[in-house]
Amino acid sequence: MNKRICHIVQSYYPRDPRIRREATALVNAGYEVDVVCLKAPDQPKRETFEGVNIIRLPLERRRGKVSRYIFEYAAFLFMAFWYLALRPLSYSLIHISNLPDFLIFSGAVPKLFGVPILLDEHDPMPEIFEARYKIKHGSKAEKFVEWQQKASLKFATRVITTTDALAENYKNKYYDRDIRVIMNLPDTALFDGKPKTIENDPSKPFAMVFAGTVTESYNIDVAVKALPIIRKEVPNITLTVIGGGPELGKLKELAKELKVDDIVTFTGDKPLSEIPGLLEKFDVGVSTLKPTVQSELCFTTKSAEYAAMGLPVLSAHQSLLEKYYPAGMVEYFEPGSPDSFAAGAIRLWQNPDRRREMSQSAQKYVKEKFNWSAESKKYTDLISEWRK
Repeated sequence: MNKRICHIVQSYYPRDPRIRREATALVNAGYEVDVVCLKAPDQPKRETFEGVNIIRLPLERRRGKVSRYIFEYAAFLFMAFWYLALRPLSYSLIHISNLPDFLIFSGAVPKLFGVPILLDEHDPMPEIFEARYKIKHGSKAEKFVEWQQKASLKFATRVITTTDALAENYKNKYYDRDIRVIMNLPDTALFDGKPKTIENDPSKPFAMVFAGTVTESYNIDVAVKALPIIRKEVPNITLTVIGGGPELGKLKELAKELKVDDIVTFTGDKPLSEIPGLLEKFDVGVSTLKPTVQSELCFTTKSAEYAAMGLPVLSAHQSLLEKYYPAGMVEYFEPGSPDSFAAGAIRLWQNPDRRREMSQSAQKYVKEKFNWSAESKKYTDLISEWRK
């Protein structure tokens, strides 16, 4: 039986962690895997990485106006469509990840030949567009984005997503079939932190870290704005931002304006393989996600990565986090409030016993239950069940 699978994704590989975890899980389960994706200027058109065959289409991502995103979506859909149309029976299953949702239609020709098409709904496209482009409720733009999502879900042979909340959202809105949940959780083979020694030594820095893309939705400016308040109580406070993004320049300017640039470090983008080693140097991992409809539906992996490395987590409050983490495992602050963030950071600094308890319980929870190993088995079992 054909054990060859194609994964279509409009992002860069192997930089996208979820796609990389899914592809390598399939390779480890004995499948031949082709990933068709974007091509960055420094990447070859084709290569094999960790057993995955990578086919990069001649398109790169550029941030800009809505028109640029529309062009990229249309161009990638066109190229992916023809790639698959010329190979209608080469694969036993085609796995397509959003965004955009309508990328699913690139698999139209193989589907005519009976090849199952799996749609992986990483993110809720209507909610993302509403937040990113300030789309008005009830507008033609909103109706179009919702229409294309509905059409995409119905066209798919099968659908998976990342949280129970997202699955329920799709079912309640317009999809009455079974949706399976494969959570986006850290790979503990990579995020394999050792138990941390936690003490309160005023002579050493109290080092906070944010690791992720510096975008408006991640709202990391809240942490920077809190630093003048925190340093009044915690003289050796520091913040390191690991990652790049469209808001990085503004964040650097904000640090200078608030005169905290002496205690904020910006590392820029780092390879995924280097992140665990960087994280274990810090005392607290911070997650400052802005409260939106999207943030109440999607789980951010960063908190679990911090926990896996033994870092106590200071996070903006989300009902979704309370659902997945046992009580007391995370220190919450009021989303968007520098004062609340500062109060949370000061509480953690003043209470090393609390940090030690958080570190130990969260690290144990992630390593034993809340990790990619369990999700990987669910994923490969589903692929085995669903493929042609």
